[in-house]
Amino acid sequence: MGAKVKSLEPTTREGHRVCNLAGPGAVRMLKIKSLAIVIVLAGISPSIASEPCQAPKVPDMPANGAVITYEQLNSSASTVAAFSEDNTAYKTCLDHIIIAPGDHSRTRWREALEAYNQSIPTEHAIWATYEKLSRDWVAANQANK
Repeated sequence: MGAKVKSLEPTTREGHRVCNLAGPGAVRMLKIKSLAIVIVLAGISPSIASEPCQAPKVPDMPANGAVITYEQLNSSASTVAAFSEDNTAYKTCLDHIIIAPGDHSRTRWREALEAYNQSIPTEHAIWATYEKLSRDWVAANQANK
């Protein structure tokens, strides 16, 4: 009867548990994460502030998937994937303008918003073009067997 049961109640008044930063390695891990965040932000922030966001060039792809080689199909897939990655970086750059309207002129903010909204259908169109190219290649190569 004298045994005391340890409570599982939260450790703060607000109902949140407190992380134990006194454990071995916890403070060091926190310092490493903080340093990594500072390095990433230092690398991104100056380039965003000094350079305008550049839309990626829309890739050229073969028009007819039925007459291309397997290597050309793979090259097209790599090109579309690279465009998608570049477009994501472009949208991230535009995001920095869109989420901070007070830091930019109204014109620049609107241009960034319009550019962001246009980048999405452009990327979808490129993926749709590749999907058609791929379907045509598969259909043509199955017919040859």
